[in-house]
Amino acid sequence: MTEPERLLPVVRGVAETITPLLLLENVPWAVVGSTSSFLNGVPLEPHDVDILTTARGARLIDSMLEPWVDQPVTYSGNQLYTSHFGVYEVDGVVVEVMGDLAIHCRDVSLQVTPQSLVWRRLLQLLVLDQRVYTVPVPWQVVGTFVEERLDRTRLLLRWLERRGELDEIKDFMDDHGLKGPPRRRLELMIQEVRSASEIALGLKGTFW
Repeated sequence: MTEPERLLPVVRGVAETITPLLLLENVPWAVVGSTSSFLNGVPLEPHDVDILTTARGARLIDSMLEPWVDQPVTYSGNQLYTSHFGVYEVDGVVVEVMGDLAIHCRDVSLQVTPQSLVWRRLLQLLVLDQRVYTVPVPWQVVGTFVEERLDRTRLLLRWLERRGELDEIKDFMDDHGLKGPPRRRLELMIQEVRSASEIALGLKGTFW
């Protein structure tokens, strides 16, 4: 069984468990990270399930996933991340919940608050007939850039370029206040991906 085949039933089961109460309480949540990218069509293989929510959402999810808890939700962090964080194991798959996530790296940081644009841009997918929310790939570009996972950033950028969606990244840069040298570094990466695509198209055209 491949990793996606193991993960999809877990994604479905977790969504089925947490969605009714979170909708009732008007609390946003979404699958984030590699599983979110995979569900949206990016060619990579996820190995766990990450869930993004608010601090209140993390506490509610913790109560609903209590039978599978490995580490109950507490406010914790390290040099890179802070969040209301909990860990669960569902059918052998690690599920991590992050409420009010903040990412800090060098001269840039990203804070997900209840007012963040990402919550108004969530995507809805069906996973094994269950509605699941995912974060948009342009938001993941900004997140992986702030984390300095630049190989992943480039992979996501190339995927967005093929779909003509690179311009959507700007809204999330603005929303998270990305400016100065960090913004210029990400804009340069975007331009490099555009240029590489244009060169590849030009080379392809020479054979016709």
